Amino acid sequence: MKRIIITVGGEYHPFEEVGKYLSEKLKEEYDVLLLNNTDFLNSEELFNFDALVFYTQGGFLHQTQEKNLIKFVREGGGFVGIHSANASFKENEGYIKLIGSRFIKHGEPCEFEIIIKKNHFITQGIKPFKVFDEFYISEKVDFKEEDVLFSGYLEGKEHPLGYVKKYGKGRIFYFSPGHGMETFLNPNFMEIIRRGIRWVCGE
Repeated sequence: MKRIIITVGGEYHPFEEVGKYLSEKLKEEYDVLLLNNTDFLNSEELFNFDALVFYTQGGFLHQTQEKNLIKFVREGGGFVGIHSANASFKENEGYIKLIGSRFIKHGEPCEFEIIIKKNHFITQGIKPFKVFDEFYISEKVDFKEEDVLFSGYLEGKEHPLGYVKKYGKGRIFYFSPGHGMETFLNPNFMEIIRRGIRWVCGE
C-alpha cells in the first residue's frame, strides 16, 4: 500500500474538514498521514512516503524544508497541489517553480464549467462539469501548455485550471478548484483528485 501525507492549513478555507474528508475517502487505497503543519519536511522520514497532497494557504518554508521537499519530488516522489496550494509559500521560489504556477487573484465565488483539455489517465471518461467555486487566475511559472488537463472561461477568456508536470524523476498534479466542501463533495472533483494521486504515485 502506497503511503501519502495530506498537509492542510492556512486561512479562508475549511482545511480541517477537508483534511478529514480526504483521509476518510483515501484510507482504503493508501496509508494516509494527515498533518496540519510542514514540520515533517525537516525529517528524513519524509522519504519513506510515496506522495504529498497539499491543501494549504500562505506560510513559509524554511531552507531545510524547501530543500527536502524539492529533493523528495526530484528523486521520484509525487506531489498533488489543490486550490490554494499555489497561494502557499509564495516567497519560496523553489517551491513555486516545483508546483509550476503562482496564484494572482480571484473574484467572488461563482459557477463555472471545468473543461477537459487532454486525454490523460486523470481525465479519461470525465465529462465537463460545473462547480461553484473561486475561479483562480494564476501566473504560469513552469508547466507546458500541452500538459494542461483542465481549463475554464472567465469573462470570455480561457485560463488553465489543472495540469500535470514532471520534476526530475517525480510527478506533479495541480488542480485549482477546491475553495469549499461543496466542491470536494462533487464526485467528478473527487475522482480527479483520486486519479491525480494515483498518477503522481506512478500508476
